[in-house]
Amino acid sequence: MCGISGYYSFHKNISTKNILEMNQAISHRGPDDEGFWLYLNRRGMSFSGMDSTEKIKEQFPVLSENQTPIALGFRRLSIVDLSERGHQPMLSDNEKIIITFNGEIYNFRKLKTELETMGHSFISTSDTEVILKAYQEWGNAMFVKLDGMFAICIVDLHQQKIILARDRVGMKPLFYYQDEKGLVWASEIKAILKNEIVKTEINWNGVYTNFLFQTTLAPQTCFQNIFSLEPASCMTIDLEDQKIIKETFWSLPSKHDDNITQAEATEKIDQLLSESISEQLFADVPVAVMMSGGIDSTLIASKAKPFNGKVNTYTISYPFSEEEVEKATLAARYFGVSHKVKEVSDEEALDQLKENIQHFEEPYSSFEVLINAAKYAREQQFKVVLSGNGQMSFWRLFSHPEA
Repeated sequence: MCGISGYYSFHKNISTKNILEMNQAISHRGPDDEGFWLYLNRRGMSFSGMDSTEKIKEQFPVLSENQTPIALGFRRLSIVDLSERGHQPMLSDNEKIIITFNGEIYNFRKLKTELETMGHSFISTSDTEVILKAYQEWGNAMFVKLDGMFAICIVDLHQQKIILARDRVGMKPLFYYQDEKGLVWASEIKAILKNEIVKTEINWNGVYTNFLFQTTLAPQTCFQNIFSLEPASCMTIDLEDQKIIKETFWSLPSKHDDNITQAEATEKIDQLLSESISEQLFADVPVAVMMSGGIDSTLIASKAKPFNGKVNTYTISYPFSEEEVEKATLAARYFGVSHKVKEVSDEEALDQLKENIQHFEEPYSSFEVLINAAKYAREQQFKVVLSGNGQMSFWRLFSHPEA
């Protein structure tokens, strides 16, 4: 994952200390590089940060305190194109369009080929540059063309607007604060709370819905005036009059074929699942599958092996999980993939409880070992991890057509 942050102060310049602290608050999302872009005296300027690579520091000055109405920040976790050519914020050739992007676009190579036939050229192999060129070609109409998970910010100085967009099902988080003073956005709420524009207050209605549904329903959060951008939505802010327009660029198709047989449905699902996993395995870094011993992660591991013979798997073992570990180990051995088991004691899990709560940023109803799983992945240098989280909800839809 990467992390994006930014602000637009409507009526006055504010200190760049805001964007520095916002970006630092999400430093855990991107340890490989950081970058900044400011709108100074009606022109844009790029800056490096203290955690930028040495080559980026040579290319851009390190950001110090200044005053600006608009600022972008980025933290990078390098997955595709590990070079400085994938650095963000990324600018168009004429420096009039600026993008920060967190996520992964699985069909970016197909889009890149299409754009090349239309006359566009590329200097990197990153999906970020493909999004940038796609916006230049299609504008907001490009969002529906993206197959993947994303949270995107685009500053378009040609049309004097800022665009925020989130993927079709909301896989990647994107939060924003809005009031009469300005707009602040980031991948996590903790970054937004660092901005001087933001007034921190509890949203009790959000807390109520969290306890009712065991999650806070978008666009609400547990904070007043801090919202989660809805899935498949883009929000456009006019830099001339501060008018904000929200649009939905995709909705779940309602059309279905009642005449399809079970065998045909099974074949189609198998095909789609294989395609999805093969696309998510594309990376310039080691990839792993977190196996729980259940159907979902086992299915992912079985599908991953034909596309990546070097795929790694691992299982988190905690007290009373012996049966899950045994099943995961057996499945990994059957598939012929590397498998490791990381043991986590009750004490270790409790030690991470505070950090767990900090990252969830809202009341959470179950005890998780995800922090331990993520830290183990980092220790093993696995930057991309596939898991079965969320799949069970999807498969349940088949026995409940009304859902």
